Amino acid sequence: MVSKGLSSFRKERDGMVLACCSANMEDALQNDPEEFDIILLDLMIPGTDPEENLKALNHRYPGKKVIILTSQENASWEIKMYKLGVKAFLLKTIDRKALIRVIKQVYAGHEFEGKWESIPAPQYTNAAMEMWEKQLKPVEKAILKYLADDIPIKQIAEKTGKSSFMVYRRLFLMRKRVKVSNNFALLKFFREILF
Repeated sequence: MVSKGLSSFRKERDGMVLACCSANMEDALQNDPEEFDIILLDLMIPGTDPEENLKALNHRYPGKKVIILTSQENASWEIKMYKLGVKAFLLKTIDRKALIRVIKQVYAGHEFEGKWESIPAPQYTNAAMEMWEKQLKPVEKAILKYLADDIPIKQIAEKTGKSSFMVYRRLFLMRKRVKVSNNFALLKFFREILF
């Protein structure tokens, strides 16, 4: 479905075209690197490991920028993919105009904080950061540290003695408090005071 949408890109209208499309990783690794500038990768290709897929693409096509497309939010995969050099992590429900904008920004070398736009964490003074640190509850600090270690939400829930729902709720409330859009930006915001 996604590849059909991408094949409708027109150079005159969108400023880009779909150079090649592969149905599986084996085919994806056979493309000519001169034919394209950016790789759009489905996070969950059936029967494959997302991390190994990304490593194989990075090895075969060094220097090519990768954008991940996924059908569901997964904070631990999002963080892991950014650590492996992914430039943007997008939900497949992204509309066509937003996708074109993200591709153009990635092509231009723009670094992304999260799924839709580059929304930098708000800048606060040292006094404000100390206030945020004091307001963090011990369970919230634990959740953030486990999240930074790529531990899945279900295991974070077990380690903190909370339900998965409560872990997601705490993350949502922390994001709302510091005005960031996703867990990756939340970790970047608290990096200096927690790690």
